[in-house]
Order: sequence, then C-alpha cells, then structure tokens
Amino acid sequence: MSEPTFACRPRGHAEPAPRRSRPTPTRVIAERYELIEPIGSGGMGTVWRARDRHLAIEVAVKLVTVDADTPPTVSRRVLVEARAAAKIRHASTVRVFGSGLTEEQEPYVVMELLSGESLEERLERDHRLEAVDALKLLLPVVGAVAAAHEMGVIHRDIKPSNIFLSTESTGRTRPKLLDFGIAKHLDAAPVNVTMPGAILGTPSYMSPEQARGQADVDARSDQWSLAAVFYEVLAGEPPFGGDNYNAVIAAVLVDEPRPLDHIDPELGDIVMRGLRKERHERWPSMRAMGEALARWLLRQGHEHDVTASALRMSSLFPSGGPGPSLRVTANTSDGLAVPLRVAGLKAALRDSLPPRRTTRWAWAAAIVGGLTAGASSVLVGTSSPATSLEAGMVAAAIAPSAPLLVAPASPEASPEASPPPRPPPPASSSSHADAKRP
Repeated sequence: MSEPTFACRPRGHAEPAPRRSRPTPTRVIAERYELIEPIGSGGMGTVWRARDRHLAIEVAVKLVTVDADTPPTVSRRVLVEARAAAKIRHASTVRVFGSGLTEEQEPYVVMELLSGESLEERLERDHRLEAVDALKLLLPVVGAVAAAHEMGVIHRDIKPSNIFLSTESTGRTRPKLLDFGIAKHLDAAPVNVTMPGAILGTPSYMSPEQARGQADVDARSDQWSLAAVFYEVLAGEPPFGGDNYNAVIAAVLVDEPRPLDHIDPELGDIVMRGLRKERHERWPSMRAMGEALARWLLRQGHEHDVTASALRMSSLFPSGGPGPSLRVTANTSDGLAVPLRVAGLKAALRDSLPPRRTTRWAWAAAIVGGLTAGASSVLVGTSSPATSLEAGMVAAAIAPSAPLLVAPASPEASPEASPPPRPPPPASSSSHADAKRP
C-alpha cells in the first residue's frame, strides 16, 4: 500500500525527515506556528505537530518541501488543497485553519491535529471488517464526500490512507477524509497545476476515466474510488491489482472485480454498481449511493453509525425538496423511514383546527391516517415549537401505540413563534379524545 499523507499523529515510529534540512523545534512559521516534531511525510512534504502561539493549542502544519527543482505548480496545488478542504463544512473532513508561504517561500497548510490511525493501518492489522462494522465506519465519509460534491469539490484521491480514524475526547471514533492535494473545483476557472493528460490518483482506487487521463473527471470518479475502498474493507483486498503500475491500470480499464460472494447480495450489488466501468451506469450521486448503504444498514437493525449519529436523521436521506412545512416519516415494518410530506399541513394544524379535541383527533386522523397504513412508528418534524404538540396529536391519531419521535426544528424558518395552544374545554365522556387520553 502507498505511504499515508495525513494531518495527524500516526502510531509507531516517526517518518523520515524531508529532503530539506529539518527545521529546528524552535522554528516558527508565520510568527505564529511553532514546529515541535514531524509526525508524517509524503511526496509533497512533511506534516509537523505544532503549537499555535495565538490560540495556545496544538495543530498540524503541512510544510511542503521546495528546492530549485520544485515545479512552480506545487505551491498552487497546496493552495488548492487548503481552499478545497476549508470550503467543506462536514464533521468528517479535516478542518483547515489557514495557509500561506514561509519566508523561504515554502507553502504550508495549518490543520487540526488528530489522534488515532488511518484506515490503511486498520486494514493491515484486521485485514477486513464485517459488513455492518464497515458501513458504520464509512458512512460518515460518504456524507463528507457528498458534501464536498455539493460544494463543487472532487477529491480525486480517496483511498484507505486518506481516511483517518480519529479518536475523539469522548472515546468515540470519527472517520475523517484527508488530503485534498489533487482536488478539483468544478465551479472554478481552470488552473494548470498538472501536465495536460497527467494521471492523478492512486492506481488501485483510480476510476477508469482517471486512468485514461480524461480531463472531464467528475463526481462519479470519487464514487468509484470510495466503492473501491468499500470493496477492500469488505473483501480484504483491493478490487484491482497487478505486479506493477501498468498492470494495475490495465486491470482498472479492462478487468471486472471478483464478486463479493461472502456478503449479503444486496450489499454486494450496491458496492459493485459504484465500480461499473461506464460512469453513467453508476449511482446518480454520492448521496444516492450513501442512502442505499444506510437503508441496508437500517434493515439489519442498526440505527446509528460509528459516531453515534442516527441514520434516520442523516443528511444522506433526501429531504424531498422545499415547500412542505411539516415532515411526517413512517417507519415501515422493514425498518425504512418513508417520508410523507404534506404541503401546508403545519399551517392547517396551527390555524384551522377546531377548538374541541373530539373533532381535532378525527380531523387529524382523516388527513394523514391513510398515508401511514401499516406503519409501526411515526416521526414528526416541525419548524415551530408550538406546533410540535399538534404534530404529536397527528402521530398519536395515526398510530396510538407507536413510539413517537419529534424531530429537531427544520431549516425552514418560521416568521415568528406561534402562540401557545389554547387549554381545551372540558370534553364529554363520549368523546374520541377521552378514549385517546393517557
């Protein structure tokens, strides 16, 4: 496997110093970042553990080696990396705090300092992971790549050494996507940071269009690379191999990976679709691929990923588009969260409900009861605290014995808080509301 290049403290021995004479521990970058010790190295330079004198925290500084033979495009590529990573707002991408040039014109990037190990190191130790564990671990990375794509950034070098399994202060694992050094901005003006037709990436995880050196590489190339990572995590080996670089490239272009016969066929089909040679045959988006993986995991009875984030509330599931102000989700018998979006239902609940509880229950059930036939539980999300009670009434009317979850406030802003609900008048003993009262 290739040597990792990551903004973190690796386990084991320290990496060798770069070609340039190693800076002393007292060297300070930009009059702010005090270099302490090297913690990793790669083809473009060395990553240092450093101290931010302004904030009094430890950070990682990626310092790129330059000399008389260094192409001028190197500094530009580092700037691309910093801008690409800083542009993405996702918990599973490494945070970038700054970048610039030293007095010696060495480009640098300041990042958060992580503790843990790379996915590459994990696979060297464990060989492969069980399917459920693999999906729990990597679904946050799928979300990070999807977020990057939606910001117009393609990573182009997704591989196990660029996925870091960070150990957080809580003891939980947080996978982080690293190294946007060869990222591509879809919405940016062309910048010649590589030779025309140059092949960028790592052969075993490189899409066919990357291997051919095509200039129109898009987000579906990242989908291929992440599918290749899933394949390796599940099978214990990359989908394509060979004795040398050219042999691996030929396998990527021509060969088909061996079937994943030892795992659930449905999961195997999800991964293999991401590895199709023709990119139009892959998933329509990274988020679509992630949604399929998350739904498979839910059907296995698992509700959370490795970070303890609820899958049902994950951004991998489509919101259904703008418009409705109330989201009702019914959990069907097979574990799927089926969104039932009714435009204007919140306003109707707030403004049009009759004062008597008897009619209110019947009216609410009449609106959405038919939509959730067979539901085992109901999830209701509102954008106003005052309407949460009304949403709860709808849910209870639909499935009185089902567990009820009221979702956090939706992104749709409410103009102003609604008044608190009116206290109900005494109800007759024969009312439907009395029958439902706890």
